[in-house]
Amino acid sequence: MNRLPPSGFTSERRGLASLFLIVLAIAVAAGAGAARWLGSDQRSGPVATAQPASRSTAESTPSTSTGATTSVSTPSASSGRAGLPPVPTPRVLTPAKKQMDPANWSNQQLAAILVMTGATMGDVAVIEHAAEQGVGGVVLFGPSSPNLAATLDGARRVAPKGNPPLIASDEEGGQVQRLGSLIYPLPSAEAMGHWSPARITRTARDYALRMRALGVTVALGPNADVAAPGYYIASAHRSFSGNPRQVGVDVNAWTDGLRAAGVLGVIKHWPGHGQASDTHVGGSLVPPWSVLQRRDLIPFKAAFAHDAGAVMVGHLRVPGLTEGSLPASESPAALRVLRAQAGAAVLIVTDDLSMAAASTTLGITPAQAAVRSLVSGADVAMVCWAPVDGVISAITRSINDGRLPRNQAVASAERVLQVKMHVAAPR
Repeated sequence: MNRLPPSGFTSERRGLASLFLIVLAIAVAAGAGAARWLGSDQRSGPVATAQPASRSTAESTPSTSTGATTSVSTPSASSGRAGLPPVPTPRVLTPAKKQMDPANWSNQQLAAILVMTGATMGDVAVIEHAAEQGVGGVVLFGPSSPNLAATLDGARRVAPKGNPPLIASDEEGGQVQRLGSLIYPLPSAEAMGHWSPARITRTARDYALRMRALGVTVALGPNADVAAPGYYIASAHRSFSGNPRQVGVDVNAWTDGLRAAGVLGVIKHWPGHGQASDTHVGGSLVPPWSVLQRRDLIPFKAAFAHDAGAVMVGHLRVPGLTEGSLPASESPAALRVLRAQAGAAVLIVTDDLSMAAASTTLGITPAQAAVRSLVSGADVAMVCWAPVDGVISAITRSINDGRLPRNQAVASAERVLQVKMHVAAPR
């Protein structure tokens, strides 16, 4: 209800009141902008951009390893339900400074932030060395370490001020879950595909809060691939469904849960790994681009419409899209299409360029594959199993000699820094 000011209300007080209202309006506007990417704990539920197939209302789920049906409890975010410990308080990380301008960096600094390297959780020296170089991120692998949180705290302390590494982990559930022994096991994506979107979101949020408490702020997932019987992804139970629209709904539901906990989800593996062979061990040719657009691209388009923050591009050869023997992760044509679909702000990350399909089957090293990916339009070259110094040096040389235009490297660095600022913000 509006009220008139009392007669003794002076012009000075009116001025102060006006100034307060202006500051309040600016704060509200800024908060709304940040909430768009980060999401909100008080959302009414995931925004469905496609209608899922019908599901069982009982929400009993298949086992992650067999077709048997078992009941899977979802832990509460506020209590130790089902014998689980309460959710720990998320760690307060060091955000990147807003005034950092990669346009003023050296070529070596630019090269480093475009690299995501890998390390086992207990390898303190490797993690700290990567952090000291100012890398874009570190991907964690097993075996797990009870000292992981302390290790990651140490890595942030030795990193260049305002530029700590993103800490990423494969956390799809089922067979692909690095932190399961430190947090708790998750059902496979295939099992969770029988759940309601709301339950998927709750599960992702509860798990991501525990990830963040360890200092892990990037989940390499959810998996947006559409299951095809007999192929690699389906046989590993890594897809939510064989129905592309249902996959889109479930991917967005999982992403909503990650966002609510302040963890970045990386949608993978564009343009669709559902009918691919295992690219860890060799190259893979998938159906033509015209076929993928009618099926495999549907979940990715739903995710981009839902403001996905990052996407992983796979090592897939696609007739009608990629050139010759180049996989999508190193194809200029494919990465131009992906950028157009994803939008200017979305971070494009390659799958691990140490995998055979990206390097050895093409007769090149992972460092050479990293240069090729970045020149073609990726923002971050993930090279998990090659010495990080060699990868940074190769990318630095490519900026020095103009193969990777410096303005392109700066634009990618700005996207990485923007993500670092978002995930580092206190919760």
